[in-house]
Amino acid sequence: MPQSDSVPHLAVDDSVAAVCAGYPEDAPPLFFGHYWLSHEPGPALLAPNLACLDYSVAKNGPLTAYRWDGEQKLDAAKFVQVSAKEVKK
Repeated sequence: MPQSDSVPHLAVDDSVAAVCAGYPEDAPPLFFGHYWLSHEPGPALLAPNLACLDYSVAKNGPLTAYRWDGEQKLDAAKFVQVSAKEVKK
């Protein structure tokens, strides 16, 4: 995940990393937020079945959604964004 001014950059011990194997690529698609990713150059999949939808709308980034049609393997072209200015109208 991206570095943040409010969260210290600390290395993860190998023993902890071994227990946290991650989200398997054969698991159902997962959509999540609360990471305030940079909206430049645009939304991107974090894995074939992982999509973060938080592109910092609270910091004037775009409101982001994904047009999911039930596919197991996600498609980055299906992200949709609306500018923060349009959301505030």
